[in-house]
Amino acid sequence: MAIRYLIILSFIIVSCNVNQAQNRIDNIEKLLNISLNAKDGYKIKTFKRNEIKDISYPLIEVRTDGILKQALMLPLSTRNGFSNYTSGDGQNLTKEGAIISKTYGFNVGMLSHKIQKSSHFKYLTSSKNWPNESIHEYEFLTPNFGSKNVFVKCKLNPISENKINIVESSYLTTKFEEKCNNAENDFINLYWVTEDGFVWKSKQWIGKDMS
Repeated sequence: MAIRYLIILSFIIVSCNVNQAQNRIDNIEKLLNISLNAKDGYKIKTFKRNEIKDISYPLIEVRTDGILKQALMLPLSTRNGFSNYTSGDGQNLTKEGAIISKTYGFNVGMLSHKIQKSSHFKYLTSSKNWPNESIHEYEFLTPNFGSKNVFVKCKLNPISENKINIVESSYLTTKFEEKCNNAENDFINLYWVTEDGFVWKSKQWIGKDMS
């Protein structure tokens, strides 16, 4: 089954120490044990704070509409605004600010996802000042190992205030709907954003269904 959307939830509950290689390996092992428990019967698991309190890295939770239903991921590296995450089980993704900019191991071929240099998705910007239009550029791997670029114009609007729960903590957010389209594609991204512009949760398109 192909993947069309990824849902990202941020678990920022601890400080991280990215200089300890052995610590990172230990945390990946802990993460794998938690993730294996989460796969029981493909039921979405609600994580408890106590389960991840010993993992000394900020985590993200990833959900998909493909074979991989749910996974926890921790950062491998952060540089120049890009953060690289791994599940420890073969899936990796890169985020640029709040945007998923690259995927690996998700049965999709998104090589890159680019937005404007000064985008509100890259830099913390009050949600009241978010622009209502933007351009997204995607690059996808083709079956013959070439690549294809896809440009979409998107319109972004706040639609409701939502209180969301992440790891037993509640956050008051505004839910933004981003409608994107071109001649071949028509999709909607969703973002749950605090007043200062931090995205706690998002549902992002990563390409057309692929066989």
